[in-house]
Amino acid sequence: MNKLEESELNNLRKKFFCFWKYKYKKENKIINKLNFHFSIGDIVVYQNDLYYLFDIDKDFYYGYRIHIKLKCKESIIINDTYYSFDVGGLKKINLKEKLTIFDSIEINKIKIINQQINNYKKIKLDKTIKRGCLVKYQDNYYYIFGEY
Repeated sequence: MNKLEESELNNLRKKFFCFWKYKYKKENKIINKLNFHFSIGDIVVYQNDLYYLFDIDKDFYYGYRIHIKLKCKESIIINDTYYSFDVGGLKKINLKEKLTIFDSIEINKIKIINQQINNYKKIKLDKTIKRGCLVKYQDNYYYIFGEY
């Protein structure tokens, strides 16, 4: 019989919490007392907004605000839900702040999502891309008609 690693147990606790709280929408004393820690790839609720935890250091969580969306090209599918990321600014959240887990993402999807965020940031930092440009991105061409 094999034992689970602590990181695997932590992920199971988070999944169980999210499944119970959001799928069944029930309060439960046992579920609310589950001990787990946040990690990169978690979707958390902070000040009534959803954030994707992109990085964590000894003092802060760093997260991008995300929005639940309908299916569209720009959205990312996480656990059968479509999300769009606001990668215009990385939110710095003190480790002492109160966060609530909303969802936890599998490790193989975290790498894909982080790569998509990094690709978007590269495009955003490219000062040669302006309104009226034609941009090739992932084998597709896009016309830039506005900036926000």
